[in-house]
Amino acid sequence: MSPAPDIQSAGRVTTFAVSAGEMTLVAALRDSVSGDVVMRIFDRAQARESFRPQRITSVDNAAEARDAASGWAKALRKELDLARTVGTTKP
Repeated sequence: MSPAPDIQSAGRVTTFAVSAGEMTLVAALRDSVSGDVVMRIFDRAQARESFRPQRITSVDNAAEARDAASGWAKALRKELDLARTVGTTKP
């Protein structure tokens, strides 16, 4: 995700960037019995950007990755819950 990694080095190095970058989710959901692919998922998340360069560390990168993964997890949970209702009728 990071164009600005927090690199460990012997000297003091500070990295500045306007964003931690972007990450892409690629996943496939398979039927547990047949192994057939039921759904393929592709999505891209962009980290927040600032107007001017600022210090970006591995902690910032991890926070941005967690935010993106959290959004994907919530969307997947919503769709899986919806899929459970397909074919059922409510009284």
